[in-house]
Amino acid sequence: MFSEKELNEKFSKEYAKLEKEIDKPNILIIGGTGVGKSSLINKIFGKEVSKVSNVKPETRGINTYTHKDVVLLDTEGFELGSDKNTIFEEKIIAEIEKRKKGDEKNQIHLIWHLISASSERVTDYDVNLFNKLESFGLPAAVVFTKSDIANQDSMNNMVKRLYPHMDFDSAFSNNEIPPFFVCSTEDDEMLSPLNLVNWSISKLPDALKYAFTASQILNCEAKFDQAKSIINQHTMGNVVVGFSPIPFSDAPILIASQIGMLTRIIRLYNLAEINMGSFMSTTGAGLVISNLGKSAVGSLLKFIPVIGTAIGGAINAAVAGTITFAMGTAMNVLMRKITIDYLNGDMKRVQSDISNFSEMFKNQFNEEFKKKNNK
Repeated sequence: MFSEKELNEKFSKEYAKLEKEIDKPNILIIGGTGVGKSSLINKIFGKEVSKVSNVKPETRGINTYTHKDVVLLDTEGFELGSDKNTIFEEKIIAEIEKRKKGDEKNQIHLIWHLISASSERVTDYDVNLFNKLESFGLPAAVVFTKSDIANQDSMNNMVKRLYPHMDFDSAFSNNEIPPFFVCSTEDDEMLSPLNLVNWSISKLPDALKYAFTASQILNCEAKFDQAKSIINQHTMGNVVVGFSPIPFSDAPILIASQIGMLTRIIRLYNLAEINMGSFMSTTGAGLVISNLGKSAVGSLLKFIPVIGTAIGGAINAAVAGTITFAMGTAMNVLMRKITIDYLNGDMKRVQSDISNFSEMFKNQFNEEFKKKNNK
């Protein structure tokens, strides 16, 4: 068996490795001065944004920021009617073209074009710029900020300027997400940028969905669903491992293959209150996980009459898959609970859950293990 120290070291190393290997999406944010870019960023990602100081400003007018696992390319606000807008536009278009020809990791993956609804108009400049952005074939979204200030007629007119075939009302009467989004200066659930978050996740390549989903704080269920995909990947992988000639009592082999899964799930929820690198050691969950794996294998052994045959190997694979699925699901359920409490501002409950995490995980694992094993 791994010692508790060895397990915690493996988790820490896996976390450090994951930090280095996460592929981050690049989001280009365009908008006039005072349109509310900072407010939108804070609502979607929280307030921990930092300018990248070690990146040379090759394109004047674009500031690069990191926010957890995304890179935000923030264009300097343009002024309506300003002669500088032509220069601004040329530089932005040139930057997109240059990046499109380069490495995938440096390309623009999403464009958010912000227009203030409070201005009650969409200018020719807005229309022409958006059409040029769309011509690149990149996922581009119009975001009407400060929509709580605008009246209905103004919103209809602005939408028609960009999308002549629809108006504001008809766009939201369809089941599909409209090609534009609205948000508010206040905490208005009806004008939340949640739809923008969901659209962004749907438009990103699979390799970049993890980082964006981990960074955003508006859709906890998106994190939960992403974690379920991770669990399924590792469960199938460990089923394959289970068909190899692994002694049933050798639970550490399975535990080692599950560390990556659990680390990815914990990292996905990205809670500021949790020191991710030392989470397993501080909560004592690492040792609990090891013991759970061993006891689960032992409990299933009672129902296996023959070891070493094809039947025994198949059951061995089932053991591997069941344990992996139960561990991943238990972690996912608990991390979602803690995250919801955190976003609701219930820090007392968050601290309590973290303090009792090892026992909670044990109970949740047993519940998930029984459900999976009884199917």
